[in-house]
Amino acid sequence: MDHAGNYTGARLSLPPGSLAPETVAKAVVRLATHPRNLTAVGAPAIAFKLGEFAAPNLLAAIMSGFLDTWSARAPNGDDSDGVLFEPGVPAGPDGGRRDPHRGRKVAAAAGGMAVLGLAGVGVWLGRRR
Repeated sequence: MDHAGNYTGARLSLPPGSLAPETVAKAVVRLATHPRNLTAVGAPAIAFKLGEFAAPNLLAAIMSGFLDTWSARAPNGDDSDGVLFEPGVPAGPDGGRRDPHRGRKVAAAAGGMAVLGLAGVGVWLGRRR
């Protein structure tokens, strides 16, 4: 994000809940060795997939609205080409901004939400009968 071209007029940062680059890289390697048409990366993506059964496209609309609001609230910034035309400063894959324990907290929270969601679906199905 620090080295990307940005022509929005805002100083953008990673949105909350962004996956670690290592997590995405592992998924890409796994897809290269075991191709699939679709894959879910991270616990939130699994929760989104489950939510699609209950209300198709609802979570996508919510996420789109969240990202629009999040980017609209970003502080003003200058447009830049980033490293589009010239190599930038060497940096690690995460820019040194990730808490190594954060992923576990997010996964635990998402897992809890998935369990609650499944329990809610179970109660709903039980009352329908």
